[in-house]
Amino acid sequence: MNGGRIISADSVQAYRGVQIGANKPTAEELEQTVHYLVNVVEATGHYTAAEWMRDATALIQACTRSNSGGDDELVEREMVSQSVRSDLSRLLQEEKPIQPVVVGGTMMYVQWLVHGKPDAPRPSDEIVQKSLEDVSKFQVREEGWDECISYYSDMYGDTFRNRIAKLGKNDWYRLRRTLEVVYSATEVVEKSTDVASMDSTASMDSTDDKKRKRLVDQAIESVYKGRRYNGLEDQGYDVRCFFLCPHDRMMHTQVVDERCEDMLIKGLITETAQLSFSGELPDDGQTARAIGYRQTLDYLRRKDPNPLDDKSFSEFLDKFRTATRQYAKKQMQWFRRDGKFMFIPVDLTQSSNNRITVAASSIENLCQLDRSSYEAELANPQSISATTIANNEGQAKKMKFYVGKRYKLIEGSDSYRKVIEEADSCTGKMQGKDLRK
Repeated sequence: MNGGRIISADSVQAYRGVQIGANKPTAEELEQTVHYLVNVVEATGHYTAAEWMRDATALIQACTRSNSGGDDELVEREMVSQSVRSDLSRLLQEEKPIQPVVVGGTMMYVQWLVHGKPDAPRPSDEIVQKSLEDVSKFQVREEGWDECISYYSDMYGDTFRNRIAKLGKNDWYRLRRTLEVVYSATEVVEKSTDVASMDSTASMDSTDDKKRKRLVDQAIESVYKGRRYNGLEDQGYDVRCFFLCPHDRMMHTQVVDERCEDMLIKGLITETAQLSFSGELPDDGQTARAIGYRQTLDYLRRKDPNPLDDKSFSEFLDKFRTATRQYAKKQMQWFRRDGKFMFIPVDLTQSSNNRITVAASSIENLCQLDRSSYEAELANPQSISATTIANNEGQAKKMKFYVGKRYKLIEGSDSYRKVIEEADSCTGKMQGKDLRK
């Protein structure tokens, strides 16, 4: 292989405009190593897991020279952006294959790429429009989200109810996508059974209503539990998956909290306000729902803002850090359940350079194993990976005792003063008010 290239599996970094909140690679990092699928979509657009999987797969095929349809067919595929086609063209001019390395924490992206795309029905244009119209009726109301969730939870079964319970508040885009699946499943049921002939005006406790709910719930469940297809292994790739796992979750939580403060110090509040003003952070867009941007937008739009209000700022910072910690926890849980991933311990007591070197060395050694030896190590209950997973899960109980604190944005410090003055300035511009004390 000729060197390596990084393919980003980050749903926020794919969008143009955002920078600090997306934690995008720096100009120096991009100069050092080529990154793909960063800055490929306009901020006002939508980039689905299916679109990302298509683009990532094409890039992997170009890197490894494994496209059966030929180079011309690969470049001419219908991609989301012209930049992907350009990347493919440049890759195919390389003399030797290149090692692709997929890096990122968007769990659905990684799951689809490794395990395959869910075998779910594609919604018709009519269903997409119906979902948009139905949700829009609630979206304009002040308490619309809670009303919408309650309405559809009563209408459909437990599978749907459990599904939407996992959505973040005001995540209208994913709610619409979920309804598209529900409507598609319902349509299949009505076409294949006598559900359509049932009395649609029957009471909630009627036999017909219960049967309708049961059949629709079963159809929805079959969609979400259906087989996956066209993952990398289905295509013949030798896929090696790794999760860099902190050796101490309490220490990692402190790192996460400090990183959130660093993002505010770097100018996240100003970036958010500027993106909002320019229309590059639409409320129903992926970036506005992303952790960091979502909390900052809520803070800038808070009611009755006061200058130098540490209480409001503290609430905002706590929500930002809590959401980030919860996402990190969710990632650990997600990848612990995925038997394809080898857990690599990262000792946070070491310097950044040292722990990167140690982790990279471990991954390199595992990648040099033949496939059968690698599989044996992955299944070994005494392996470093298995020990790391057990250790990570075993630390969960003590995490409830974590008490967050400020590390850099301490009241009275220069960093705090600069950030809260920046926050007041941006809040004033967002709301047309003068918050100068």
